[in-house]
Amino acid sequence: MTRRLSSISAIVLSAIEVLVSPASADVELAGLLVDHMVVQRDRMIPVWGWAMPGESVSVRFAGQQKTATADEKGRRRMELAALPAGGPHELEAEAGVKVTVNDVGVGEVWVCSGQSNMAFEFRGVLDAKKEAAEANFPHIRMWHMRYGIALEPQERCGSLDGRWVVCSPASAGSFSAVGYYFARELHRNLGVPIGMIHTSWGATSAAQWTSSEK
Repeated sequence: MTRRLSSISAIVLSAIEVLVSPASADVELAGLLVDHMVVQRDRMIPVWGWAMPGESVSVRFAGQQKTATADEKGRRRMELAALPAGGPHELEAEAGVKVTVNDVGVGEVWVCSGQSNMAFEFRGVLDAKKEAAEANFPHIRMWHMRYGIALEPQERCGSLDGRWVVCSPASAGSFSAVGYYFARELHRNLGVPIGMIHTSWGATSAAQWTSSEK
């Protein structure tokens, strides 16, 4: 199914997180916070990740600046003020070293999840070559979560590409076909950046996507 996030902060509850770079020992951002990302418009914008326990981390984004202190486990999170659709923006996080996230769009963020129908790739659609040649939509981006099995929710997981993939004739083939057509229609109608978080996995059972809590 395709579900709209009311706020990208819902991703925090899903614990879809990963380091920007293992080499950045002083400040780490969650894996969704990388180049070409899209954040939800008109909602508070969470920025989260890790640093040394007790370390102060400064974040700058679209004229805003906030500081947060990492807890005893090195985790830290802050919220920036909501923004209207637009971009590109640059996000900077600094604590000893500076990490810069480029080409950040503010628009609509959706989760593309489910089984094989959602996992079916755009390269397999009817007239795929013709369709791909027309898939020049730089404001549509997809983050495809890497597959993994765990018995408990995970703090960190990665993407297949390690980044948000910008839609182009060369890259669209690996997109979820349903996700692509859905995002294209949204973009054409709304004229704002569209971000898709692709978490589908073919042949998984419905029970595996439900919470273990009663």
